[in-house]
Amino acid sequence: MLGKLIKYEIKSVLRIFLPLYIPIILLSVTLFIDNAFVSSISTLLYMVLFVALSVTTFIVIVQRFNKQLLGDEGYLMFTLPVSSKQIILSKLIVAVLFEILSSLVVVLSFCIGMIFISRYFSTDFNEILQMLHSAFNFITGNKTLSGYVALSSIVSIFSSVLFIYFALSLGQLPIFKGRRILGAIVSGFVVYLIVLILNTILNSIEIANIQQQLAGLPIVDDSQIKQVYDSISVELFDWLKLLFKFCVAVVYFLGTSYILDHKLNLE
Repeated sequence: MLGKLIKYEIKSVLRIFLPLYIPIILLSVTLFIDNAFVSSISTLLYMVLFVALSVTTFIVIVQRFNKQLLGDEGYLMFTLPVSSKQIILSKLIVAVLFEILSSLVVVLSFCIGMIFISRYFSTDFNEILQMLHSAFNFITGNKTLSGYVALSSIVSIFSSVLFIYFALSLGQLPIFKGRRILGAIVSGFVVYLIVLILNTILNSIEIANIQQQLAGLPIVDDSQIKQVYDSISVELFDWLKLLFKFCVAVVYFLGTSYILDHKLNLE
């Protein structure tokens, strides 16, 4: 059943994003036209579509969750033989999928733009490819760095979507009756503030531990202190931050599921 929910969600969301993806790619191709006026108009429309894509992504995430689960359509959605967790997962997976797909569209248009730049400035495109290839090898050459970047990006996307779901769910609690939007904004701000405080505490504890480790090292030069400090903080602190971010995402998910199961108040 989860697969059917995801399939239906993809079809519905694709109808919204496809009209944005195609023009972005086509406009990046028009940059090849050797005409100042056409190039200027294309660049302007190109930027407008990028902004529209970002705004649309946020609106779709909010609207489809709020309307289909917390609004009138929720009566129909919760009659399906699926759990609230499956419903949340279906919307979460599709939302993350299209965030990644939107990023890929941006990367593709960027590559097309790089081709344009190499032609416009009479630059050898092979040199640009070599630069991109070198940067890619630098990242993937360090397995720890590439693994961390990949995991951190995935967790961040999931966490950001779940944060929106959790805030919207909190906003429909009885305490905010009649003021759901305001309740979601206030709840989201409070949750964000709590997470920020916990994140700051974690940061302070990690820095204190690092300083304690460095205290016994026979370092003479100040530049060496900074070098050792940076190397330790990046290796340990970032992984702790990633674990913390993952735990926060789990709390968002379980909190949203609990509200939908026990505190849901449909309009």
